[in-house]
Amino acid sequence: MINKKYKWILLDLDDTLFDYSQTEYNSLQSLCVEFFGKFNEEIYKSYSLINRKYWTAFQKDELKIDDVKVGRFKELSDVNFPGIKVDPKILSERFIDYLSESTILLDGAVEFLEFLVDNDFKPSVITNGIRRNQLSRLKLSGTAKYFDQIIISEEVGFAKPRKEYFDYAKAKIGFDNDTTLIVGDNIDTDIKLGQIHGVNTCWFNIINKENHSEIKPTYEVKSFQELKSILLKS
Repeated sequence: MINKKYKWILLDLDDTLFDYSQTEYNSLQSLCVEFFGKFNEEIYKSYSLINRKYWTAFQKDELKIDDVKVGRFKELSDVNFPGIKVDPKILSERFIDYLSESTILLDGAVEFLEFLVDNDFKPSVITNGIRRNQLSRLKLSGTAKYFDQIIISEEVGFAKPRKEYFDYAKAKIGFDNDTTLIVGDNIDTDIKLGQIHGVNTCWFNIINKENHSEIKPTYEVKSFQELKSILLKS
């Protein structure tokens, strides 16, 4: 048994445990081929910009989650396939189907979760995402069993880093700020959540991004092994 500083480990899912970038790419490709008979890198880049715009608006409470789910596909269709009319609600639901069936975990993710449980840490999920998609992937991957709580922004009605999201997560999980570590890949949501609310953070930066913002994590790691080392030393 280790003498540890942290007890509660609050983990993001996408690009922290799951390889969401690859999942998203594969799912969009399947969707576009099914409904439009075409997919290429330009379509993917277009979707990425549109999707980011909608999720950023949701995180700022400028849009509701249903507006994100449907609006991004209406715009994608209008921009890239103007001659083909498909109900964006159908596109949204089918895309979530594809996402929900994909369980591409990052290398070492399961071993890291086992490490947390074996050493009496209390891991929970904190994710900005769609309930059906996130729960399905956790179940199909066999990783749901490792978590005490799973906090999904669609259920909360607010996204990280909003105070309403933080308060909801704290009430459900019951963590103490001083012995909690937030781990995630997104500076503007995961790391900002901790900075605003007084919780230490670890930036899971496996693709070696540069941080040009004023938001500074407590730690930065590029692998699960580095993260383990921090937890063992703290």
